[in-house]
Amino acid sequence: MEDIQKELKKYNETGLGFKHRIHPVSATIANNELRKIDFYISKRNKVLNSFSKEIKKIPGLSPPITRKHLHRGAFFGYRPFFNSSKLNNISIQNFIRILQAEGMEVRQAGNQPLHLLPLFSKKSNGPTFLKKKNKYYRNYKSGDLPNSENFFNSTLSLPTFTFESKKMVKQYISAFKKV
Repeated sequence: MEDIQKELKKYNETGLGFKHRIHPVSATIANNELRKIDFYISKRNKVLNSFSKEIKKIPGLSPPITRKHLHRGAFFGYRPFFNSSKLNNISIQNFIRILQAEGMEVRQAGNQPLHLLPLFSKKSNGPTFLKKKNKYYRNYKSGDLPNSENFFNSTLSLPTFTFESKKMVKQYISAFKKV
């Protein structure tokens, strides 16, 4: 059994592989929290929309795009965009390290493009996983889908600031301006 789990672990990010079912106690807690969902969404939107207005003022950063006729909902995560050409060509990794040294909880967005995951980037993992031969299976390589790679390589991940104080949110803005 462990061998099978080990083999399937590489597909975890794709949603193929493991089945995760909610425990009844967790379901009860979630049900209770859902009663407060409108409050959480409203609070998070208020904080992150004001945060976005401040991010717009900082060269090299831009907030997530929300079209006027759309509603972002609950902001699953807050992911501003990083433009190294407006920041003396500093790499996103160095930028993140500097921000972390300022005490910020920041990282590069966590989900790399699907075509770079083992299921799609290694021919031996593709059709054999489905136990079928497919002459049209494409073995993707870095550079094959530049837009998705550029999106991943220019996106930061920050906390969603639902319950943090206004002071902490202002500290994040100050740290961005300083860096």
